[in-house]
Amino acid sequence: MDGTIDLSFETFDGTKVPTAEGLGWVTTDLSEPDWTVKLTDEALTEIAQMVSQMRDNPLPRLLRKPSQFQIPNLREAYSKAKNICDTGAGFAVIDRLPIDEFTIDEMVDVYWVLGQLMGQNVAQKWDGTMIYNVTDTGKKIRVWRAGVRHKCRTCVSYRQCFWY
Repeated sequence: MDGTIDLSFETFDGTKVPTAEGLGWVTTDLSEPDWTVKLTDEALTEIAQMVSQMRDNPLPRLLRKPSQFQIPNLREAYSKAKNICDTGAGFAVIDRLPIDEFTIDEMVDVYWVLGQLMGQNVAQKWDGTMIYNVTDTGKKIRVWRAGVRHKCRTCVSYRQCFWY
């Protein structure tokens, strides 16, 4: 199939229709449980097992898939986060990946795999960059769009999920 691109992952199966309902809200309409998914101790153990398995079976990051790991608790947590993004507040925070317990590269590998539980991973820049570091320097920036001036603190794309 030289010269073709498989976009079958983009087809809609019709089982769950994402909606814009509820995406218009003000801060007072939401409480932390509306947008936060706390990882259980079992889910955190699964992350440690993922890292151990990745150390024992090195592969390039782009070849890693959720099906390579036994992660039922993480699947449940990310299913909840995806539901919040699709039909709830429109964003979710996964609380909290154990970033201090592993190397940055190991956590990026975990992030890569778990991100696939939310949907297809896609390039974040025109040059094809899939994952890159973002650092909050504390500097306030202003963005101009459609002639309207916006004060940005966080770059947020539609239905974005955050990890901290």
